[in-house]
Amino acid sequence: ACLSATLTGVSITDAGTAVNTFDRSLTRIFDQYTKEDVSRYYDVTYSEGILEIQPRSIAVTTPSGEWMYDAREHYGESAFTITEGNLLAGHTAEIASADGAILNAGTVKNRITLRIMYDEWDVTHNYKINYAYGTLRVTKRPITVRIGSATLTYDGYAHTVSSVELSPDSPYSLASPRHSLR
Repeated sequence: ACLSATLTGVSITDAGTAVNTFDRSLTRIFDQYTKEDVSRYYDVTYSEGILEIQPRSIAVTTPSGEWMYDAREHYGESAFTITEGNLLAGHTAEIASADGAILNAGTVKNRITLRIMYDEWDVTHNYKINYAYGTLRVTKRPITVRIGSATLTYDGYAHTVSSVELSPDSPYSLASPRHSLR
């Protein structure tokens, strides 16, 4: 027997799944020698297929940055590198959001979210984006503080020296005019 079917099928372009069907009324079974339609002798059960388009994988890395504490907020570069995979021809990647910012000494991730565009259409859903975030680091600012000194002759009274100042040989000044030693 020979099976003849007219597949109308389903067509998808974007990532996702769809049931692949066909016009069952056009399905016929023929005897390959006599060419006779023998469909009436079969009880046909249909198992429909699935058409699946998986998202295209890319890996993206953001840069790292390091600053000495200066009382200002620092942001990661608005940059990224596609380190694995590639975009389809005509597709472009842009930063949709970035939340890598740091003010005080410490570290944060240089996080971004990409949007993939094809002309004016957002096609991000067709990509699986794996991010490797760079690190933004602010190091402590080194300063040298000089504590007051005094040389006194014993007189039976309690004495204190309460002066404190930035040493003239300090490698750096205070980060802001609003900062003071106490």
